[in-house]
Amino acid sequence: MKFEGLADASGTIRNKDRGESARDLSDFPRNNPLVFLGGTARWSALL
Repeated sequence: MKFEGLADASGTIRNKDRGESARDLSDFPRNNPLVFLGGTARWSALL
């Protein structure tokens, strides 16, 4: 079903502690530099 992925993501976020979520957030740019730079460029274009 469509919303199963959303429910899985919600459950994953709910089951993590704050420290683990903060590490995941800080690791995202290192693991996905092109996505991070693309998002940064898009935000700067909007401003």
